[in-house]
Amino acid sequence: MPTQLHDLFQSLFLSWLHSGAAPGAAVEGVTPEFTDRLGDTQPDTFTFDVLLHATRSLGWVWQAIEFGDIFDGQFFFYVPADWSDLQHGPAQAVLGADQARRQSVRLLPRANWQPPAAALLADRRVTAFAYYPLWRPYYHQWVFVTAGEAAEVTAHGVYSSGDWLVVVEGEVPDGVPDSLNEHLTALVNSNPWYGWIQAAQAQQANSPAN
Repeated sequence: MPTQLHDLFQSLFLSWLHSGAAPGAAVEGVTPEFTDRLGDTQPDTFTFDVLLHATRSLGWVWQAIEFGDIFDGQFFFYVPADWSDLQHGPAQAVLGADQARRQSVRLLPRANWQPPAAALLADRRVTAFAYYPLWRPYYHQWVFVTAGEAAEVTAHGVYSSGDWLVVVEGEVPDGVPDSLNEHLTALVNSNPWYGWIQAAQAQQANSPAN
């Protein structure tokens, strides 16, 4: 059953996805269902900020993926070091470990993901989310967790650059707390568009107006 938080996220996210109208600042929210899965925190004390790594931590690596048929440059993902299996296609990749899928990564136009996103939110309930303005007006990051009627839990990351999205999904079988925490840490710290953001910032700093 959808919750107030689900309805809030759905309104914010689908509005942004269709019009580009993003929240004015970083925002996050969680439900008791989400924090109960983690088992060691409450909705009024949890923040996604605890998942941020100021520097690369032991056991974590930056995984670069190229989609050379579409963009020149590398996309960067912060993942556990043992997610070393990589299957790669022209606009999709799968990261795995021990012959098991961990995360799927897709690069696609924003308009192409509007119907699937609406269907996803109609079928599943959002139990937690965070939004970060990576660099306005084009670069945005959304991280959210969905649950269905069964025990499966899915962690999602959506990273935008103008009309393009990088969409990352990771299944958390039975919502195991350690696995959920691992997925969310990866999604919160990843920045696929890092190279493009750095280039845009450098271009702005070197423009005649500055």
